[in-house]
Parts: sequence; structure tokens; C-alpha cells
Amino acid sequence: MLLISFQDGSPIAVPEPSGPPKAVRLISLPGAATAALTQVRVKGLSAAEPEVMERLRLLAAGDARALRLPLAAAAVGDRLVLLAEAPGGPSLRTVLRLVPLTWEQAAVLGEWLLAALSQLQAQQLVHGEITSASAVLCPDGRVRLIDPAPMPPSDPAAGTADDGRHASRLLSELLEVVSGPSRRSISEDLQLAMLQVASDMASEGTRAAQGLASWRRVLRPRLGRQARARVVRQLEALATRLPGGVASAAVEAVGPELAPTMAAAAANTAATVAPQAVPASLAPTPAQVHHPEPQRPSVQPESPRNRRRVGAAAGIVVALLAVGGGTLLATRGGPQAVRHHPAPSSLESPSPPATPTPIPSPSATATTAASPSPAQTPGQLRAIPALAPASTLPVERVQLEAGCTTSGTQVCQVTLTISLGQHAPLTVAWEVEEVDRCDGAVTTVASGQIPAPASYTYVQTQPQVSLPPGLPVALVGLAGAPGQAASLPLSITPPGAHCPG
Repeated sequence: MLLISFQDGSPIAVPEPSGPPKAVRLISLPGAATAALTQVRVKGLSAAEPEVMERLRLLAAGDARALRLPLAAAAVGDRLVLLAEAPGGPSLRTVLRLVPLTWEQAAVLGEWLLAALSQLQAQQLVHGEITSASAVLCPDGRVRLIDPAPMPPSDPAAGTADDGRHASRLLSELLEVVSGPSRRSISEDLQLAMLQVASDMASEGTRAAQGLASWRRVLRPRLGRQARARVVRQLEALATRLPGGVASAAVEAVGPELAPTMAAAAANTAATVAPQAVPASLAPTPAQVHHPEPQRPSVQPESPRNRRRVGAAAGIVVALLAVGGGTLLATRGGPQAVRHHPAPSSLESPSPPATPTPIPSPSATATTAASPSPAQTPGQLRAIPALAPASTLPVERVQLEAGCTTSGTQVCQVTLTISLGQHAPLTVAWEVEEVDRCDGAVTTVASGQIPAPASYTYVQTQPQVSLPPGLPVALVGLAGAPGQAASLPLSITPPGAHCPG
């Protein structure tokens, strides 16, 4: 059938659409460009065809970084057959359904959503159907709007306000799916401030540009330049790996009957969409203030326990803070047996470990890298041994954080983050080791396993561990999939702690 190009009005030959309304058929245009062919039923289209086509022409002149542009269309009764740019990534509905977001990921997605809507409003354009299904995650980590309502709004001002309310609802959805462990890592004030920005857009009809400025102002103290760059890399991985992403898109080749002008239009559009220079209205503002260490929830100390305790703290919460993958999984495990070993542990085999090579401790109380001799001075802290290399693919990095490094609280919640490179579906085994700085003994105080589908770029767990009272120790995180990698050690020296002698 023939469609009319919005670039030059020329007829474009495309295959007859098939399937239910709104079913997308990806076709390959001459010049290797990809377009989406779909049909939608529009009530009253026969009488409103000129207005609908004029609205599509205006949308076709929009900013391709904010909106998937329509390329050509035709009206057939009450059916609108539309050729548009390919979606270019999974919808936010897919992201919300499959990914337990970190608050940083939700914050950046919300920022890009507001940036895209702000750009549309700057061009006096109304989308009309902003939902999680009509916003997609692009390969460069941005959010782009698709599938605008074909009928022009009867009242443009009211349509703009409706767009703001719908965007506000989507912001709230993003914040609602933030995983529990990540939500607990930020203050309640920050959570309330983010929700307030969304609420203002809904109740006060705030324009997207104002909402965007408020959103950035709230995030700036906690989301710095490096953190933002890390989140963007995570979102880029999501856009590729999730269903509907670039890697999963099936494209149908069509014959040479498509007009050359259509190929040129698609090529020009593709060049526009490529992540090059981003206008100030779309580019995120880097934070200038270094964000403080996340505040961990306080835990009431338990009664003192013997240093050679028989189990780790119960109630280990394992959260999959995925950069792609399934819904949030939380499991609670009972007490685990503690293993004592004087040198590096292994997640793979019980073979005797090699002599450890000490690694620098981040604590100011760390000793030199040389292994202590048997004739160690009484009361002297032992060096922290290297329990494993820093990375063993697919484990790229292991990071351990704790909220008790200075207080030495006996019951301490730690966060173990395991970054993964490209991998097949696997199970990540993890441990938290306690190193006695007085006698060098190594004790496993928490352990578990986390399944990681191929789309995951990292997993995270937040166990609680019990520390011996009055003794200096160090905590080291280990992860294996199946190789073993170790985090940098965290030295914990409670006030007044010392080694006997």
C-alpha cells in the first residue's frame, strides 16, 4: 500500500499492515535504516483526516532526541497506517516490570523523561498519551517518547497540562519500584523531595522545564558526575539486553519499491538520533557537590557474643538491584555456620590456600604490606591478607560498604555490590569475611548465592553481620561466578579496641 511521506509528500510503498491494532512490524528501509509500521484505529478519522495529517506533519518536525518521529502515513477508513522510526529500545513498562531499580537509576530515568517532555513543550507540541508504554529507553541511556495520540488536542493548553500530569504519574511509578535496600540508602527527606516534584507537576500544572529544574536541584547534592556516568552505562546495558532492546529486535527486509526519498529521510533521521551533541535543555547538569556516604538504617545492638560465635546474624536480606533482569527477589536465611581459616578462602575448592599477599588497608591504622612474623610485638595489629584478586571474569569488581567502620557497632549492616561483565545466566556465590587484626584468623560471617540472568550487570546484597566487641577487625567481600574476586578491606576499630598483650 502507499503512504505519504511527511518529508516531501511523495508516495511510499510499504507492505500491508497485519495483526492487531498497534502491533509493530519492523521493516528495513533502503540504506539499512529501520522503521516501524503499525496501524491504529482512530474514532472519527474520516472526518478529521486533514487535522490528523497536519498534527503528524508537526510531530515529524520535532526533535528526534525527544520523540520518535513519524515518517509517513495514510488514512484507510477509521484506520491510520503509520510508518515511524523504530522504537530504539525497550519501553519503560518493560523496565518497570523486569528491573528492581536503584534510586539513582530511577532518578536519571525521571530526569530524561522530563527532559524529553520539556523539549516537546518548547516546540509547542502535545504528546497526549504519556505512559510507561509510550516512553522507551534508548541505547545511549536516554528516554524518548513514542506513539503520540494521533488526534490533535481540542485545547492545547489543557493537553500540555495533561502531559505534565501523566509524566508525574510515571515519575511516581519509577520511584515506587526502587528496591528496598536502595531506598534505605537515601534519606527520607530526599525521597519526599523527589515525590514533591512529581506531585507539583500533577497538582499545579508545572511545565516540564520547571519540573526538570526542580528535579535536578533535588538530586544535585546526592548524584555527582561519576555516579551519573555509572548509571548511564547501566541504562545503556539495559537498553541493549532487555526484551525490545536493540539486541532482540527482529527486522524484516522489504523490497526496493520504497522510494529513494524515503531512504534519505530515514537516514537523516537516524543521524539526528545518534548521540552527538545534546542541547542544554536535554543534557543533565553535573552535580558540583560531592554526595555524602549513604546513611544506613540504625540497628539496635544485641547482647555481647563470644568472638568465636557459632553463627552469622539471621535475617540476611538479599536484593537483586539489577541493571536488567527479573523482579526484586528478597530472601531471608537462618544462621549460617562459621568457618575459620588462616589464609585465603575459596568459593570453589577446599584445597590449601597459598600464602597470602597483604593488600593495603583503607584505614589509617593499617600496617605495612609485609606479613607479620611469629615474633609479633604484643598488641600490634596484623596486616590484612589478600584473600583473592580484585577481579576474575565475569566478576569485574567487588565493592563492600558498611555503616559501622567508625562506630564499631556490634551488629553491622554491610552492602556488597558485585559488578559483572558480559556473561551467560549464572549464580554468583558471595561471602563476607572477618579478619581478626590480632591473631590473623579469617572467619566467614555471611554467605549466600544470587542468580544473575544474562541481562544483569551487577547484583547486590545487604546482610547484617555480628562483630566481636572490643577487638579490631577487617571485613572483606568475596564473590565467585565461578572464579573468586575480593573487595578492598574495610578496617573496623571500635573506640578503645586493642589487641591483648
